[in-house]
Amino acid sequence: LLLFHALLQAGDAAGARARLRAAIAQRDRVAHALPAALQARLLGRRDLCELRRLELEWEGGAATAEAGPACASERVFHSRRERSEAREGDAGVLWRTSRSPTDASDRAAGCETPSEKPPAAAPRPPRRVLVGSSAPMLALKAAIARVAPTDAMVLITGETGTGKELVAEAIHEASPRRTGPLVKVNCAALVETLLLSELFGHERGAFTGAAARRLGRFEVAAGGTLFLDEIGDISPRTQVALLRVLQDGRFERVGGCAPLRADVRVVCATHRDLRAMVDAGAFREDLYYRLCGVELRVPPLRERVADLPELAASLLGSSTQAAGRSPLALGREALCALRRHRWPGNVRELENALRVAALFARGPEIAVADLADNVEGLASLAPSAGAGGEGSVQAVPSTDTAALVYGQVRRGTALADMKKKLERECIARALGEAGGNITRAAALLGMKRPRLSQLVKECGLAPVLKEIKP
Repeated sequence: LLLFHALLQAGDAAGARARLRAAIAQRDRVAHALPAALQARLLGRRDLCELRRLELEWEGGAATAEAGPACASERVFHSRRERSEAREGDAGVLWRTSRSPTDASDRAAGCETPSEKPPAAAPRPPRRVLVGSSAPMLALKAAIARVAPTDAMVLITGETGTGKELVAEAIHEASPRRTGPLVKVNCAALVETLLLSELFGHERGAFTGAAARRLGRFEVAAGGTLFLDEIGDISPRTQVALLRVLQDGRFERVGGCAPLRADVRVVCATHRDLRAMVDAGAFREDLYYRLCGVELRVPPLRERVADLPELAASLLGSSTQAAGRSPLALGREALCALRRHRWPGNVRELENALRVAALFARGPEIAVADLADNVEGLASLAPSAGAGGEGSVQAVPSTDTAALVYGQVRRGTALADMKKKLERECIARALGEAGGNITRAAALLGMKRPRLSQLVKECGLAPVLKEIKP
């Protein structure tokens, strides 16, 4: 790389390009010999990040035009989109190639072999996306679109299983850092000492067993995004260390004293109530205010039941494709039954239920019996013994709904507040199903359009309605 810059300043563009190709070939030979985890650490180094940038600039643009069509097909590997999608595991590997070391060396020496086709790249699993067109999901997607292009810190809140990690991925993919790595750390899965070493790295001899220097996730994620999941579970000592790097943008490895710069965007997630933890003294108040600059709440599945058809179709398509089976559909009666479930485990529970039901499905559609007989948490969805035919799944009796509401009233919720809450939820769902069309939503609710417009304002749904409308 030094010779490349030197020749470039001397005006020798051809010699500079040859040195650049030699550097790329050397990187390819070394990386091919390493396992995936070590590839991530190697390719996350700043000098190799600079090499990737130069490779894209020189080999993806002017060099392609100079080399001609035979080279252009191979340069697809260098496109920004492929580089942002080629992540493997938590380490966030951004580099994947179907070229052999010999091919890379031949191109570095200027020897093209158009008669030999490069090996086909291994099929990559489809990138996960947020699914849903209900009012809460449309509002969430609009908020992601606004905050992603900035470098603002984001706190994602929501119950377990709602898809907070997917929101972090969506923010990264829509940000200017999408060509950099997305590195994920589950803070709840590591004890304090291991978490500090995982985040900031350590020097050789920093503690027993530290036989060599190790880069932390802040260094591996340089130029990209660092996703800290379950941030509410970190210890007070880790909170202090994290607050410092968020404030100053600098940190030291465990056992080291040299300050390092953290060129990352931090996105955090938690299922805990951090405000309540601050009041209880379990979470630092200054760190809380640093984290919650932009807070995105992921709605639980029970608040977006209208998304069940889309979610079921997407999850069934992914599971059957991974198993190499023909696509399955969710029967109409099974869908009606799923709408009755409260989904305490949210989308993760739905995914597991559909995966199990798909294994035991006896036809092209998943029936109610496939869910009730094989998924423990859905046994209550089984149709009554005397029912049969198309109407075998009965609606929830009104007495159950009344008992549910009455239970809330008995626990201290005013009946008038319960009525307003139910009314607001029904209006929000109707607006989501109608795509923001008030006339259609009014027809679904059986009321006049002016009355619905008035209720939208009274319930504070005007911002949500604005997000739904194109």
